[in-house]
Amino acid sequence: MECFNLIYRLLVLFCITLALIGIWQSWDKFYLFLLLFTTCLLLFGRWVRDMYAKFVYCCLWMRGRVVTSFRTLVVEASNYLARKIQKWELSDTMPSLLLLSPKMDAEAHKEYIRRLKAAIDNPDVHNIALSGAYGAGKSSILKTFKACFTNYKTVYVSLASFGEEGGNEDKDENRLEYRILQQLFYQVKMSDISESRFGRIERTSLGGKILWTLLLCLMAASYVCLFKAEWLQKLLPKVSSVFKQEYINVISLAVLVLGLAFLVFKLVHFLKRLGLKNLGVNVSSASLEVEDKKNVTAMNRYLDEILYLFQRKKYEVVFFEDLDRFGDIRIFTKLRELNQLLNQSEEINRRVVFVYALCDDVFGCPEDRTKFFDYIIPVIPYVNVSNSGDLFKRSFMALKLPKDSLSTEFLTDISHFVNDTRVLKNIVNEFTLYHQVLDAKLNLQHLLAIILYKNLYPKDFCLLHQGKGMLYDVFASVPLLKKEKRNLIQARMQKINDDVKKINDEILGNVSELNALVVAYFLRQIPGKDKYPKDFNGHDVSVEQLFSDDYVSLILQGKMGYPSFNGRCKPISRDQMRQALGEDFDYEKRKELIEKRNDSELDRLYNERNRLDNKLTYLENLQLHDLVDNVQGVFAYVEAYQQLDDVGKSEYDILGYLLKEGYIDEDYFYYISIFQEGRMTPQDHEFLMSVKFDKPKGYGYKLTEVEAIVTNLKNTDYNKPAIVNFCLLQFLLKREEAYANQCYMFFATLLQNEGLDAIYDYVRHYGSVSVFVRRLVGFHKGVVDELFADKIHSLQDKLKMMALVFAHAEIDDIRKINEDHPIGEHLNDIDEYWETFALCDENKALGILDIICLKLKTLKDGNSPLCTRLLEHVCESRMFQLNMNNIRFVAEKNGLEFGGQEVSVYSSILNGNLQILKKYVQDDINEFAENVVKEKYENFVSKGEVVELLKNKHVKFGTKIDLIYHKDFLVKDGKEMDSDLLAFLIETNKILANLDNVKTYYTSEDNKFSKELVDFMNRHRAEMVDDIKSKTEIETGYDTLLSAIIAETCLDKDFSYAIFDNPFLGEIWKKQVSLLNEEQLFYVLRKKYVSFDYMNSKVANRFLHYYMEDDSEFDYGLFIKSLEESGNEVLKAMASAKCIAKRMLHLKEIPHCLTAMGDSFEKFKRVGDNVKIPNVDGYKELVDALHSVKYLGRVVPMGKEISVRVLKH
Repeated sequence: MECFNLIYRLLVLFCITLALIGIWQSWDKFYLFLLLFTTCLLLFGRWVRDMYAKFVYCCLWMRGRVVTSFRTLVVEASNYLARKIQKWELSDTMPSLLLLSPKMDAEAHKEYIRRLKAAIDNPDVHNIALSGAYGAGKSSILKTFKACFTNYKTVYVSLASFGEEGGNEDKDENRLEYRILQQLFYQVKMSDISESRFGRIERTSLGGKILWTLLLCLMAASYVCLFKAEWLQKLLPKVSSVFKQEYINVISLAVLVLGLAFLVFKLVHFLKRLGLKNLGVNVSSASLEVEDKKNVTAMNRYLDEILYLFQRKKYEVVFFEDLDRFGDIRIFTKLRELNQLLNQSEEINRRVVFVYALCDDVFGCPEDRTKFFDYIIPVIPYVNVSNSGDLFKRSFMALKLPKDSLSTEFLTDISHFVNDTRVLKNIVNEFTLYHQVLDAKLNLQHLLAIILYKNLYPKDFCLLHQGKGMLYDVFASVPLLKKEKRNLIQARMQKINDDVKKINDEILGNVSELNALVVAYFLRQIPGKDKYPKDFNGHDVSVEQLFSDDYVSLILQGKMGYPSFNGRCKPISRDQMRQALGEDFDYEKRKELIEKRNDSELDRLYNERNRLDNKLTYLENLQLHDLVDNVQGVFAYVEAYQQLDDVGKSEYDILGYLLKEGYIDEDYFYYISIFQEGRMTPQDHEFLMSVKFDKPKGYGYKLTEVEAIVTNLKNTDYNKPAIVNFCLLQFLLKREEAYANQCYMFFATLLQNEGLDAIYDYVRHYGSVSVFVRRLVGFHKGVVDELFADKIHSLQDKLKMMALVFAHAEIDDIRKINEDHPIGEHLNDIDEYWETFALCDENKALGILDIICLKLKTLKDGNSPLCTRLLEHVCESRMFQLNMNNIRFVAEKNGLEFGGQEVSVYSSILNGNLQILKKYVQDDINEFAENVVKEKYENFVSKGEVVELLKNKHVKFGTKIDLIYHKDFLVKDGKEMDSDLLAFLIETNKILANLDNVKTYYTSEDNKFSKELVDFMNRHRAEMVDDIKSKTEIETGYDTLLSAIIAETCLDKDFSYAIFDNPFLGEIWKKQVSLLNEEQLFYVLRKKYVSFDYMNSKVANRFLHYYMEDDSEFDYGLFIKSLEESGNEVLKAMASAKCIAKRMLHLKEIPHCLTAMGDSFEKFKRVGDNVKIPNVDGYKELVDALHSVKYLGRVVPMGKEISVRVLKH
């Protein structure tokens, strides 16, 4: 395309060139016409084509513009209508504004206006003070005055100090004066004071700029016409004649002169405004110096300007407001001087009055105050401390707010904090705006408290948006307050847990048992069985008396004892009792624990712990005002507050009050910004950070935007202990399907890091309990065991928890739990077992009963149809223990009566028609036997029925042992019992003591005497001896037993003696007399059951000792035989002496006796001889005995020998 255009342009250029050459060379007209036509065709043909294309494009463009314009018109019309409608709607709902600016009210300010008018009209008054407190209405009075009296030429000067205090006083004064001048001059048009040098920007309008341009152009044209006419005539020769006219020169000269004059005027005016001090001009140079007024105050510097202003504007009254806020009275002195100067000025020549609206305390000295002003008008405040409350309440009552949204008490509480009318109005304005913009569901009392805080603490409110400031620090310290409360509650709960454990660990049932324990240890300290207790006074005390509290106290004080050798009381000291009872024994504490348990103290402790547990759970949800008791408590952990002095702290008293009363709480962020859906609250963000850094906040920590938190959590976060939060758990359980994996990890962390308290707290205070319990049971199979093993929570709490488990857990999960952790074991001893099924339907409850297979200890009637149905099922399914209470309950329910004291319950069951109970007993006789062991009712089973139970093969061996140890009965025939039971029967004396039963047990023990059998026979010696003596024949197998009895050394000797005494049993032992022991041989020889030939030296010595006893039966022949067999000469001498002394030996029998004693004693038979014998024991007693019967004469001791003479006899 570019190549084509280039060729086209070259061709056109060529044709034009030929045409010009043809014209110059005068070619033939035909050729020249043809050449020109071709050139025109090339030129205008493309132009026509381009014009056509442009025309088509323009048509299309115009159509697009029309369509676009139409669309735009429709849109703008729609927008216009929408704006109109919106404007109508807004105009209908336009809020009434409560302005902070002064308000005109002629009626309210009538008296002030009258006095001010009179003062201004008075020619002697030049300075008037309108004095009153801040917000008293001074500005409103001035505004009303101006509106009412428009004939006065007035000007306003209103200043207020909002900056920081301090700085250079001279600079502050100068700046204040300058600001006053600014307000005076800037209220006036520049044109009205055109000669003023006061610095301000003079704006030139567009018309002025055009005039200046035309003026300069005319002056330049006039200059050219006057001084450069030749050049102009050459440039424009056709109109040169015009410039030669005389009037043109005249006009040009006039324009030039007038223009220069105007420029000089403006230059002079400009130089005057610069404030020139010196202007010097000479041939070589020119100098211009500006006047230096740096060391002059603004008012003195511009004093002539002020006079000029008042000269031009004719002001009569000048109103000054808020000058007192600067705290500098020097400005008033200068203004008074200025007023005096204005009134004395001849150029002004009129009276000018200054009216000052100021506070009462500007002048500390009353004389200065009254001397400065010509007239003072006091303004009575409309709002002060006494009436601010009423005005505050009326202001809010006038608003159309929902009923009871702002209570009278609340408005009364906070109204005393606002004593300024403008602040009050601004609070109302901001409140209405916030109320309309923010969520309508917000608490209006809290909103008003936030607005009050915003107006009283604006800087702190600004910092609050940045996460700083006192209010932010207060709420940041709330976790520390909660920690303090939590520590107190946990300490008390730990104390309760310790008390509960101590009470549960106390094994004694009552104080009597405790006293018995002390008495038992006291009696053990008394030596000997024949001594009895004594008190300090020496009075005997019976054992029964010792059990009283008074005597137990004396025992523990060491004031009780036992008789000593002199009959007085030998005390058992306190240390002895402490050592006996144990160093840790504390009677009073144990007594207190027992009394507490008996006085239902456990229930009280459980209830208190539950209350504390609830407090601990709710603690994380408590707000600041619930945690503190006074204003100081609000700032207890705020470091910035603690660093303030007393004055600084007092500034935050109002904020502290709002926080303590709960008017501002942790939800403040909803009231200071527009809420955005899904945005996390500061508390939510704090929890999220605690999870990230694994610093737990407690499972009760309150969350608001849980879904936003879950979105920011990773799966690994659910394994951290800090994740345990019940608000989060509740959210996950409600969306279990979407967060199944998170639920699983959450439960794993929960059960690993928290105890049963957390589980109890969740089901008490949070939702989605059914899902929670189902998840809990499915995840933790040992949860039921843990519930009932817990000693902290009460039984009622455990039953309620089990009711939730049965109601919400899956049947399969319950079955799996019961397989490894039988649930019935925990419910069997609970009377109100049906409470665990209170939340179940009937079918599920019966199904659970079949799974857990109860064995209830106590059957009771319930109070609902479900309880009745459960009881029927329990009875039908034999889910109760066969104890007396349950048997009687079932019997009474079915009309079975027992036979009274004569017939046992067991017999009544077996002989009755109640088949359900009879068959249960017969089919489960072992369980029945187990309950027989436990049952204390005497007529539950008879003694004979107990024996029958022992014989029953279906009763377990262990149960039989328990029957033997716990029931009172007597087995007559041991052959009917299992051999394994005989030892226990013998040990417990529950078998008849006779030779047959002994033989049965002896045979079962492989013909051996066990210790139990020996002890049994010794205990029943009398019965057994009688049975042996009653035997008239030796039955089969008894020879072995009787021989063993004779040979058993541990048995009492009476058993062998009974055998020896029974003539029918002589064959058993007479063939083996040599096997008898010394005692037995002595017995049979003494009884003369055998001949003396069986005598031996040992037996002989035994007989000699026997005859030395006082109650022995003397047998002369047996005595002589004993003397002959004995080899103990001393014993023979002593025995003979004893028998002689007891006159058991006749004088004539003495020689025979001496012969039997042996050769050593033959010398005593030689009559008349003097015999010498050793002076030793035995011999001496024999000599004395023989001398006593006149067998020997005088006894003469001779050192180691004794000399005696044998007398004739």
